Amino acid sequence: GHDGHSAVLAEFAVDTDGKSFGKNLFFLFQPAEEIGKGAEKCCEMLKKESIAEIYGWHNIPGHKEGNILIHKGSFACASKGFSLSYQKKQCHAAYPETGINPSFVIADIVNKLKDFINAEYKAPVLATIVEIKVGNRNFGISAGTGEISCRNYRHCFWIIQKVCQITAEYQ
Repeated sequence: GHDGHSAVLAEFAVDTDGKSFGKNLFFLFQPAEEIGKGAEKCCEMLKKESIAEIYGWHNIPGHKEGNILIHKGSFACASKGFSLSYQKKQCHAAYPETGINPSFVIADIVNKLKDFINAEYKAPVLATIVEIKVGNRNFGISAGTGEISCRNYRHCFWIIQKVCQITAEYQ
């Protein structure tokens, strides 16, 4: 992914070396893009150089090689995320009724995430589950702890509210 982006940009910079464009060209290898801090780090240079136009490049799987797609506005925007940890009640696997296993609330979040985003919210919202952990590989113990981590791009507070509503059903 990122190595490919960097390699293509580096090759593009090499290809333009020595050519005249009537203006300065800057090739920006944006740092920290995946955590939403890259553009912020670049702002000082953009202001200093009075850069008025920015063109970005991103590969898009599923489109024919060699085609150029144009999109005005944000694209493949940076992410933020959240993790929810559940501390419930571990028990012997033979007596699950004596414990509270977080697997069920986490599974419910997984199953409902796509539906409530698409059905209830009218602005672009995207959330991606990036990791789920529940208990340990111990066949004699029903899990008492669990964690779900979601990467989300926009409207983080709204997504967290919805996840908390699901969690409240299991209290």
